[in-house]
Amino acid sequence: MEKNKNKFIYFIIILIFLIISIWVYISIFFKSVDRNSYLELVSGKWLLNEKVLEIWKREKLSKDDVIETKTKDSLAVIEWWDGSITRLWWNTKVEIENEYVSKNGNDINIFFRLFSGKTWSNVISYMWEDSYFKQSFGDTEAAVRWTVFSVDLDRDYLQVESHKVDLTSEKYWKVEVTENKQLKLSDFSFISLEDFIKFFKDKVFFEINQKMDKEYLMKLALDLQKNLDRLIAATSRKIDDLTGAEREKLYAELMSQYQQINFATSSVSEELFNLKISLKEKLIKLTPDSQKNSLLDTLSYDLKDIFNTKNFWSFEWITNILKENEKFIDSEKMQEYFNIFNIKSEIWATIDKTIDIFKSEVINNPNYKEFFNSVSNSINNSINDQKNMFRRFVDWIRDLF
Repeated sequence: MEKNKNKFIYFIIILIFLIISIWVYISIFFKSVDRNSYLELVSGKWLLNEKVLEIWKREKLSKDDVIETKTKDSLAVIEWWDGSITRLWWNTKVEIENEYVSKNGNDINIFFRLFSGKTWSNVISYMWEDSYFKQSFGDTEAAVRWTVFSVDLDRDYLQVESHKVDLTSEKYWKVEVTENKQLKLSDFSFISLEDFIKFFKDKVFFEINQKMDKEYLMKLALDLQKNLDRLIAATSRKIDDLTGAEREKLYAELMSQYQQINFATSSVSEELFNLKISLKEKLIKLTPDSQKNSLLDTLSYDLKDIFNTKNFWSFEWITNILKENEKFIDSEKMQEYFNIFNIKSEIWATIDKTIDIFKSEVINNPNYKEFFNSVSNSINNSINDQKNMFRRFVDWIRDLF
């Protein structure tokens, strides 16, 4: 009897210890992980639900919050929980519809309405499956995935700085606005660059936002440098011998890591950019075949990035990932990738030859034009039937320099 009583006492003590341990763990975890979005006033006078904001004081945002200002020279910034940002200009009013982001960043549901004024958003996350970042104005809704775009209701335009925006409305159905394009919101007609600069564009607004974006991305890159060992460890994980359940678990872990680095371009940090490609390559292998194309689509932006910045170190790596997964990309998407180089998808073998020459000579060759002339001659001599196509390809690359 005494022994049973002692066992019961031990059981109660152990149970209490476990409960306390779990409570402490949960308390520490939720205190260390801030899952809120915030509004910060930079200049002017702003109201959050009729409350006057203090400059540089961050205010937590919730669903149905209304933010507005009527003063000139005003600027406020929403920093969403996933790290994306939206800047609000003067005479602007917005309402938060949703600002949910899961703790691992796999599920993102951000939605806000613009009633007046103008906004600039830099969406840095990868949107997967049911995730979304949406902005509405009137009966129109803009859905984006890893995009920089601005909306100005006063001057009646939407402009896409990078990637693309899908616009839908009851009147005009659906329109895709791609990189460096601008659309008149009142009738969904595209605006020529000349007219946009002359009649629509707010030069100061664009210059300030581009400058602030650059500074913000550099800050994110510096913050990530502190966790470089963790990112490197994530890219070195072995996946070939994992069971189905282990692959699913690793996929969730790597996606969480990837969300923190998706913003990285070769111009921001070559090291972080390469880590991003490495993580993406692993995620593509772990993703079910039917869903691989979503991640593969993003490689077109990475290719464009390295050619815009002339950081060619990852060129062969990215094209090899595309080649290995060609069957998972529909033919139209695949051609979109190759349109960057004005080449056809059936000539992989010749691309390999060009890559070899590119790799061995271009990076260290001070006279790029002379080099590309020699490559052009070499290609024309060896591949007569593809001559015109490859001359366009080589000339296009040469023009970058």
